Amino acid sequence: MSENLEVRQKEKGNAAIQQAEAMEITSHQSFELAGEWLRDLKTYVKRVQDYWKPLKDAAYKAWKEVCGKENAILKPLGEAETIVKRKMAEYQMEQEAKERALREELERRQREEAERLLKEAEKKEAEGDTFGADIALAQAEMMESAPPVATVQQPKAEGISTKKVWKARVIDESKVPVEVAGMVIRPVDLSALDKLAKASKGTAKIPGVEFYEDIVMSARGR
Repeated sequence: MSENLEVRQKEKGNAAIQQAEAMEITSHQSFELAGEWLRDLKTYVKRVQDYWKPLKDAAYKAWKEVCGKENAILKPLGEAETIVKRKMAEYQMEQEAKERALREELERRQREEAERLLKEAEKKEAEGDTFGADIALAQAEMMESAPPVATVQQPKAEGISTKKVWKARVIDESKVPVEVAGMVIRPVDLSALDKLAKASKGTAKIPGVEFYEDIVMSARGR
């Protein structure tokens, strides 16, 4: 576009503001003249828009082409990021499952030991060994009250953060109700189900739907 034409357009725009501010509408005639002025203004606006449209279209086309090239490069990188995040999350969940299993096993052993000590206390009490019975009973109470220590070293990586979120998966669409808690979810709306999963922390029960806890990972660049 000619630089001079652009300057003239800007000058005409500034002049239009000055004319509008100076305009006084105090009669039918001045009202009619103002209407004519507006019609001329709109005609000129259309001329300006028509002039700029090819330039805007060309710029938009060029922008789309650049975005297409950028996306072609970014798409496989995003897919690679998703794959690695999924594998890291799966490994982290495996470690947490190991810790839960270890804790449950320790709790089982602790219960068994507490039961053994209680039986031993009963036996000693029956034998007249009140001191031994008191010791066994105290040991049983300590065993029951002390939480088991079960730790599995959790993986860590610099620049990586994780958070747990509740999500929903549909396991039988035919069983999903039309509405839950005033929220219409038919046809099946997975985003609405995810909100219910998050709000209830997985405790809600919906036919045909399973709630589960997932790990979301975020990576920070160097």
